[in-house]
Amino acid sequence: MTDYPQVALDFMNRDHAEFIALRESLLGLLARQAPDTEVDTTLGKLLEHTRHHFAEEERHMQEAQFPPYPV
Repeated sequence: MTDYPQVALDFMNRDHAEFIALRESLLGLLARQAPDTEVDTTLGKLLEHTRHHFAEEERHMQEAQFPPYPV
């Protein structure tokens, strides 16, 4: 079960779940004061995930000709 709102698009729910998992991993590393290399690796994964997530959202909005897209 999730403690955050679900949306009508499965790919977005999967992306959000992946973000939550990466966030939890990062918070765990920080809490145990993990080596910088581990934190950097997880931050890199989070950055790549974020770039991919928003690129996919943008692509879907363009394909659907989502009216507020230009905003």
